[in-house]
Amino acid sequence: MPPLHVTHLSFAAHGGGAAIAARRTHMACALAGLHSDMLVRSEVSDADEQADEIHHLPARRGLRRLVQREYARHLRRRAGGEGLRSLGLVDSGAVEALSQRGPDVVNLHWVANDTLSLREISHIKQPLVWTLHDMWAFGGTRHIDESRDWVDGFASRPAGDLDRRIWQRKRHLWSTPIQIVTPSTWLADCVRQSALMRDWPVEVIPNPLDTATWHPVSRRAARQAGHRARGAGGGVWRHGRGVRSEQRLCPSARRAEPAA
Repeated sequence: MPPLHVTHLSFAAHGGGAAIAARRTHMACALAGLHSDMLVRSEVSDADEQADEIHHLPARRGLRRLVQREYARHLRRRAGGEGLRSLGLVDSGAVEALSQRGPDVVNLHWVANDTLSLREISHIKQPLVWTLHDMWAFGGTRHIDESRDWVDGFASRPAGDLDRRIWQRKRHLWSTPIQIVTPSTWLADCVRQSALMRDWPVEVIPNPLDTATWHPVSRRAARQAGHRARGAGGGVWRHGRGVRSEQRLCPSARRAEPAA
């Protein structure tokens, strides 16, 4: 009997936390004996394609996709450059590429930024697992949404509010629940509280790690390593990455957020 064929769909395999986590999940599936491959919207090196079965998913070109991309950038600029926004209104052609590969299971990861449209997600015929790396799937256009308006489906927003309209489109298109996976209990709790996904199945599965590099050590060694690595977690200073908790728990870390 051939091994289960899993295709992972992600915007990228490098360059960000969600991309790295998706790639590690793909590699872990392959190490577990599954037939695992990966489709990404961003560029792929020859080494990645030949050694790791990571394949580039060409973007469908067109005026509508260009307008969507530029409008999302406009929304971000209007908010002072803070917080990524994705609309998911224009098809990308990814479903056709998935059909050609013929996987048994599709594992979605970070599929915003023109990787998949909302409609295309509803048209994937294979069994779906969706690993969430932020809040976009159960919210509106924002990837980090601290308003918590997603709890009641943006009911308090005006009828023409963009986040409300995108959320309503998700609810209309995604009538069949999808198996959700989150790397943290906090994000799983958000899913369970959300008006869109509160009745969907959700499991907490931490992101895979290479245990040859990351493994238990003595407390003394951990303290020494932690002292040397102080200040290395630059990602935490970005919006929505735990900066408030970091500053509250670590008074010595209270410093100005870098402009970058």
